[in-house]
Amino acid sequence: MDTPSASPNGAANDLAERIAETCAAVAAVPDLVVACGQLLPLLAEAAGATRASLVLVNPDTGGLLIANAFGLPVDLTGKDLPYRPNSIVEWVLRNQRPLILNGEVREERFQGSDRSVDCAMSLPIEGFDGPIGVVNLARPGSGDRFDEPTMLAIARLLYPVGVAIERVHRASLADRSFRQLQRPTSAWIETHLPEGGFHSRNYEFGYTRVSSVRESGDLCVRMPHANGAQTLLAIDSSAWGPAAAITTAFTHGMFVATATPERSAVALVARLNAGLHGRLPAGGHLALWVAQLSRNGTLACCNAGTTAPIWVPADDNPPRLLTTGGPIAGAFAQADYREETLRLLPGDLIVGASNGVLLARDAAGNPFGNERLIELVSELRRGPLDRLTRAVCEAVRHYTGRPSPNDDLSVFALRYTPGD
Repeated sequence: MDTPSASPNGAANDLAERIAETCAAVAAVPDLVVACGQLLPLLAEAAGATRASLVLVNPDTGGLLIANAFGLPVDLTGKDLPYRPNSIVEWVLRNQRPLILNGEVREERFQGSDRSVDCAMSLPIEGFDGPIGVVNLARPGSGDRFDEPTMLAIARLLYPVGVAIERVHRASLADRSFRQLQRPTSAWIETHLPEGGFHSRNYEFGYTRVSSVRESGDLCVRMPHANGAQTLLAIDSSAWGPAAAITTAFTHGMFVATATPERSAVALVARLNAGLHGRLPAGGHLALWVAQLSRNGTLACCNAGTTAPIWVPADDNPPRLLTTGGPIAGAFAQADYREETLRLLPGDLIVGASNGVLLARDAAGNPFGNERLIELVSELRRGPLDRLTRAVCEAVRHYTGRPSPNDDLSVFALRYTPGD
């Protein structure tokens, strides 16, 4: 039976070019199944194989996953192989050496392997950092046997294949991680301040969060206490991506562990500052706003370098910014913080917005700013707070002309509503 030549003739060069083109094409699509489904037939064609499989290390389980195959039972694809320490695939992967098997497998090192192989070849697939899997190729018993020149020819084709597969794999993992970061905060942490609106302990709350493309980790957290009081924390992170998520989660954990109704807002900020100092990456910091809310409408708050929330009195007095506090958290081991106390009247409103809102810019580079925010809040002050917070985020999107912000949009609102 004639089989494709492994020598560097015109047909072989053409096949190598097709493999290179396919590697470049599949690397642009983060789908491992599609990538392997396009690459394996080309390798089988180069080897004259009628049965083939691509087996990759599964990062989720550590096992060996059949990423693609033909000439094998369909139900094997996409599943981990049962662990067999003396299997051919395990040996090739561990030793990083190719293997040619012609005829029945009798070697003790492969005890428990399929002994019905007539003519087979297994080669390790190398990625950026080492072996990522194995390609198995087989011919029928009536075909020519594999030899070393054929093995070397296939090995030369495998490096771009391995790099392409690893790029696809990394892109797939990156896409999965990105989608996890983009999920609502309630999917990965309990904040007791869900997006939307609700009433709790004489207060109405509203919260809206729009993740940026790079995810900045901005978050609002509410801590209810047994005596009816509540503590509120707004976080505005300077980091982005996983670093922002880790920093925000760390701060959330400290807040949950230290927030008590007896601890003042300024004492809580000082404690968070001490915990963050020296634990953030170089140049990293967090802007925080902490408030202690009592059932009778007393609000004590401390601003640690964040955009100042707006106090909108119910009696039509001018809105006021809540700026009292101190420097950003984590920048200094010892920092001087102060707090201010308000006695809220029924209907009084507090609205806070992250940097992503106030610093959002239009095409001319002009920031959205406090003035526009105050005007919008004053216009919507008497409506439901979930509608107000959503409207602020939509106004920012309209102002910038961009569907996705370049920094998180995080807007919270609370209204004192005794008796509700």
